[in-house]
Amino acid sequence: ADQLAAQGREVLYTNIGNPHQVGQKPLSYYRQVLALCDLPAEMGVDHPKVSEMFPADVVERAREYRDIIGPSGTGAYTHSQGILGFREHVAQYIHERDGYPAQASNIFLTNGASNGIA
Repeated sequence: ADQLAAQGREVLYTNIGNPHQVGQKPLSYYRQVLALCDLPAEMGVDHPKVSEMFPADVVERAREYRDIIGPSGTGAYTHSQGILGFREHVAQYIHERDGYPAQASNIFLTNGASNGIA
């Protein structure tokens, strides 16, 4: 990339978490789930009109995630490896996909590869 940039060529760095820079369409499902996880329950998953505002699968997933996250919410510090319930989901997925047992205690969830390596 440095050589190309030195030649005057444009380089779009996609390792810094900006896929929209290269034209990827925003993924609304994940944004909707996250919104319902972040909102106070009475304004989100427990709102009387939540089913009118969000698809049913989004509401179901947000409720599941809120149960895993617990009462401290999404803004609170967690275990340095990540929230145990999510690590258990990852371990189960790896086991189902690869056919080998995976342990949640061996899984580290980070907010990007660079932070996971540093």
